[in-house]
Amino acid sequence: MRRLTCVVLLALVAPAAAQTARDRGIARVEQACKGVLMAGIDSSRENPKLADRGDRNLEPGDPLVSAAYAQAVQRLVPVFKSSFPNDRVLISLSSSNVVNAWTQYDWAQGTNGLHVALVCVPTAMVDFMGDEDELAFIIAHELGHAVDEGCRNYGTMQRGNKVLCEIRADEIGYRLMRQAGYSPYAAAGAFGRIEMYIGETQTGLVGFLAQLSSDHPITPKRIEHMRSLLIDEWRAAAR
Repeated sequence: MRRLTCVVLLALVAPAAAQTARDRGIARVEQACKGVLMAGIDSSRENPKLADRGDRNLEPGDPLVSAAYAQAVQRLVPVFKSSFPNDRVLISLSSSNVVNAWTQYDWAQGTNGLHVALVCVPTAMVDFMGDEDELAFIIAHELGHAVDEGCRNYGTMQRGNKVLCEIRADEIGYRLMRQAGYSPYAAAGAFGRIEMYIGETQTGLVGFLAQLSSDHPITPKRIEHMRSLLIDEWRAAAR
């Protein structure tokens, strides 16, 4: 009788413990992403699928997520896994009115000592971008941050090094976006949309001086970088 009681108790406690651990994980994501978790995708899964907080697989037409977001993450994650098989990333959609996206490089410790990066995408950013191709670049840019070990301590780095981190994330993001089949012009489109939103208009010497106080490159320089990557593509294709 005692043995049966122990088995019953274990059967009841084990699911509760697992549920508690998952709840703690969700709470951590919501704290980091500054909003209620709507959906997420884990690149470490054998067949990554977008899922809600209850771990139910979501399709692009699900009312919880926009089709643009669902399709973008489900196209980018296989490319990410292929390009960076030793990295793990969680891409989380949070219900938030913040028009931005960000990455926590060492969010958690994964199996085999691998770090786990967390990419936060607020619903307001998804709505703001609108276009799937441009949204895909924004997410891909954050994936670039997720794999850049040189920028692990981004928060404490000097401004000039942060600028270099942004440039590298732009380049990695561009390549991931292109491998996923998105338009090469989407990166410039995303930058242009953001530039109109924040009202950044400085160019030339004024833009250069503005850059001295920012941890991001000025938008014209970022677009110029994307253009150089596209030209490299054309040259490679012409060989």
